[in-house]
Amino acid sequence: MIARDLDALNAGFRGLEDKVGKWVPCICATCAKATTPEFFAHKSLLKRKRDHKLTIECPESYADVGVLKLLDGLKLERLPEWAQEPTNPDEPFAVAVSFPGEERPFVLRVVERLATALGRNRVFYDQ
Repeated sequence: MIARDLDALNAGFRGLEDKVGKWVPCICATCAKATTPEFFAHKSLLKRKRDHKLTIECPESYADVGVLKLLDGLKLERLPEWAQEPTNPDEPFAVAVSFPGEERPFVLRVVERLATALGRNRVFYDQ
């Protein structure tokens, strides 16, 4: 929630999105005990998730760490079927969102979570 709110705040400043990075602390056994854990760039974790590379090596301990657990707190060995990229390009959307206009702020938060889980191109939203 904090990261989402910071993203919304940063989005209000043109050009800032390329200058601000998000970092996720490592959760391997070594880093969990460390005063200063290793960190992974959030963008690189999202790319690994999109590319179905669901582990990343901690630079300190060389332990494999689950990308989904780092991003979403999930401990999965592979993406669930509904989160897989479509094999048929004629199926562009996994979810379409319809809502009354006064609910837009709430729905935007839901859409952002869906887009993170499914991929931005899999969620239809009338932005």
